[in-house]
Amino acid sequence: MVAPRVDELWSVARHWRQFADGIRADIVGLDPAGPRVRRAIACGLAVALAVWCAVVLDLDFPMWSGMSAFICLQASVAATALKGMLRTVGTIAGALLAAFLVGFIADDHVALLAAVFVCVTYALYRSYLSRYMYAWLLGCITVALVLMSTIADPAAGLHVAAYRATEIIVGVAAAWAAGVLLLPEATDPHTDLALLDLPKLQSKRHAAFTALEGGIGIAAVLVLYAVLDLPGFSSASVSVARIADPDPQVGRHRGFLRLIGCIVGGAAGLVMVGFAIDWLPALLFWLFAWCTVFGYFGSGSPGSAYFGIQAAFAFCIAFVAGAEPAATLEPVIDRLAGILVGVAVFWVIDVIVGAAGGEGSTAADR
Repeated sequence: MVAPRVDELWSVARHWRQFADGIRADIVGLDPAGPRVRRAIACGLAVALAVWCAVVLDLDFPMWSGMSAFICLQASVAATALKGMLRTVGTIAGALLAAFLVGFIADDHVALLAAVFVCVTYALYRSYLSRYMYAWLLGCITVALVLMSTIADPAAGLHVAAYRATEIIVGVAAAWAAGVLLLPEATDPHTDLALLDLPKLQSKRHAAFTALEGGIGIAAVLVLYAVLDLPGFSSASVSVARIADPDPQVGRHRGFLRLIGCIVGGAAGLVMVGFAIDWLPALLFWLFAWCTVFGYFGSGSPGSAYFGIQAAFAFCIAFVAGAEPAATLEPVIDRLAGILVGVAVFWVIDVIVGAAGGEGSTAADR
């Protein structure tokens, strides 16, 4: 298959049409008594429960627990448990590896850069070819975030690793609890076990090329952050990891939806911050309400579903600073800036090396 041109991959008009068509289909198909609305309500409940638990446990970033709860909540208890297990295993493995490496390279930025590149590239490569893709992806993201946190403070690595893993586990547990309360135990085996489907990609060469793009992109983000002290390095890193996809059109569309979701969710969060809510039950109620709305869109059409997920994440970042709403615009600005940096870095990579086209597998690749 011929690789798509860079201008086709980054066509705003094309991405906007896909997004608008998906949102339109979601609105037209709204059924208040249907399973998607019930799942959306479970999403809102899971996020509120996760943030409450994180606040009670005095964790650093309750928003991470809420975001984990949102992303893990699936159509059934079985599917939710599976995604939660893969997220937990990937996060803990990534945190342990990062904590081990920090002891050797925390004060050496060159070694840190090399470690981030190697770990991210390998984890992405394995994610494209493994049925445990989601665990590998979370391991990749966690290693990158923990190691990059040591640039500003070499002593922060162990703390970030431990607290991030704990925040993720709290979110996973909250998603499971909300699922038990509101979702069916199972739907059908194919849907419930979809995360364990064998990967469609069979070309090792194609997987390696895409993984190298992701590794180079995150290494570039690390250099930019260290040299220019840019904001939002964590969002930039995650953006690169999610844009790097064996199907370049899917990956670049995901980058577009990250931007739109961040703008919409961040704006909603800032509106709520304007009400100066200082009572935790009220904060949790509005967190539930907005994440229910975003949860509905997050389980919808492929052309727009990732928007709903990113809108919920941005809302949590803007609205949840702890037991009270955020007091400044900085968290949302950092996230938006990070996404823009991640998208820009990957655009430059596409311009320089081009994007891999179709799978193009041969017997020699496999």
